[in-house]
Amino acid sequence: MLVTGLRAALAAAISGLLATASLAADPPAKDCNQVSDYKEMVECHRLDAETNIAKVAAAYELLMKRLGSSPAAEKLSQSQKAWLEYQSSYCDFMASANEGGSIVHMIRAQCYASIAKPRLRELEYQVDCKQGWFGCFWQR
Repeated sequence: MLVTGLRAALAAAISGLLATASLAADPPAKDCNQVSDYKEMVECHRLDAETNIAKVAAAYELLMKRLGSSPAAEKLSQSQKAWLEYQSSYCDFMASANEGGSIVHMIRAQCYASIAKPRLRELEYQVDCKQGWFGCFWQR
């Protein structure tokens, strides 16, 4: 089923990006760009990426559960798969500008987080939508 494939794709993206850490539950406590220590800054961006990726996955799973086996669920599944592919390929592109440099991991983490934030807003709109809102699936 597509959901299983999406979970595998998300797991691959997370493991490729964040090879040494477990999934964070809380967002970074500080503005990562204001951290003066380089290692702490990299870790902050990594946690920010993990947190946002986890939130996207949770919102997606909740929305898929609500949509059940409807045609809308299939469309959402297709859009999520395309989004994951876009996120991965674009962030690979962004990181490639610094290939071989120590900053490459931070650039990739920043990219994953920055792309995940608007996707999270899109999914949360659907999760929280009310009857009468345009473009949302209201659950009766």
